Amino acid sequence: MNAGIIQSVDPTTLIVAANVRKDTKLTKAFVASIKEHGVMVPITAQMTAEGLAVIDGQRRTLAAVDAGAKTVPVYVVAPVKDDGVRIVDQLVINGERESMSAAEIVTAVSDLSLFGMSSTVIAKKTGIAKGEVETALKVAGSEVATHALQTKQVSFMDAAALVEFEGYPDYLKTLMAYIERGDRLEHIAQRFRDEITDAQGKAAVIEEIESAGIVMLPSAPSYDDPKHVRSDQLYTGPKHSTAVALDVVLAEAGDDLRAYPSKEWGGWDGDTKVPSRWVVGYAVANWAEHGWFSDAYKNGNTGAPAKTEEQKAVDRAARESTKIWKSATAVRVTWLRELLTRKTPPKGWEYVVATWATGGDAAAWGGVLEVLELTHSGDNYSRRGTVDRYLHEHPTRSWAIVLGVALGTVEGGFEFDRKGWQQRHAPAYLRQLADWGYTLSEQEQGIVDGAKAAAAA
Repeated sequence: MNAGIIQSVDPTTLIVAANVRKDTKLTKAFVASIKEHGVMVPITAQMTAEGLAVIDGQRRTLAAVDAGAKTVPVYVVAPVKDDGVRIVDQLVINGERESMSAAEIVTAVSDLSLFGMSSTVIAKKTGIAKGEVETALKVAGSEVATHALQTKQVSFMDAAALVEFEGYPDYLKTLMAYIERGDRLEHIAQRFRDEITDAQGKAAVIEEIESAGIVMLPSAPSYDDPKHVRSDQLYTGPKHSTAVALDVVLAEAGDDLRAYPSKEWGGWDGDTKVPSRWVVGYAVANWAEHGWFSDAYKNGNTGAPAKTEEQKAVDRAARESTKIWKSATAVRVTWLRELLTRKTPPKGWEYVVATWATGGDAAAWGGVLEVLELTHSGDNYSRRGTVDRYLHEHPTRSWAIVLGVALGTVEGGFEFDRKGWQQRHAPAYLRQLADWGYTLSEQEQGIVDGAKAAAAA
């Protein structure tokens, strides 16, 4: 047989060799389709000493045999001597047609690495992201992860999570329990990551305290601790109103200085989000001997009354809920970032956006009502409530409402109705309206043209 041409071949004579797709996914519907219409896409095969061996089309070949097809179209190509090239071709072809299972991808990538291909080369040849290739290689090297892939049909990322926590038996046991229930691992895995990071941060601070040779307390002293006072609760001066600076405490406390691991909670610092972290906290024993004063003991105050066991249980539950929410937030934000990279918005996005837009603060709700032709009912505290109620009564108008909030905020902005011609955002705003079909007045056109000329100068 000549290579490079399509030929009609009895499917039972084709050699179905090893393919990266371990599960051929033959369904009754697929076999029935082959029986009725035949094989529409030619099978690719190479000539070997034993006969024609299928390179691409294992599934179609087996279905044709099951359907009793007399012949199938086969595209005969030059022999592929390099198994690595064969696997690459199959990965690319299968990846374009039908999503492969995680186990198939891991096996294929692992096989390619055995042929001496680096993760960079594998990624370049197959189109699989380098990070995914590297993760696949780690999964392939894990007995636990590969077993889960083959027997539990877990996702690629869940298998990677098993690799990540192999050094933590208790965590791994919990993850496997989740898999047995059919649950995904992303949230519980993130929580475990946070716990590990937190424990490592605390351990580093403890090591820092021990290296400094300072007497360590297990945690910050309570407000009514009779033996120790936190450094930020120390005062001096004639009216005990001047806080003692930390550098003074470190310089003068001497053997009375104490240290403890302290959790500094993160948050937004201006435009920067600061993560939570463990730091060294300081306390002092015998503070009065240093001429310092603590307001914890002012006027005989010994602090708040001790909490009951029930109150302590409530506090513990609240702290646990906070930890769970924090981990879930990390997963949620990652998902939202991916969502916003999609080419098309999700179904119902208009209503979600409109709900938040009408529930937020707008600069000029009067302008919003004007643009939307709504009359303030007077029974709401603000005009925003009128827009919000209209939204819930007319959910199909979501796109118009959210756009109306944006446009009305501009139109109702400070003196825009009288002095908009001199405001910086007016040219871009007018240009957008013109693009949507609005006919600019002579003055408005002049503002747009003037801004364009200024930008070109």
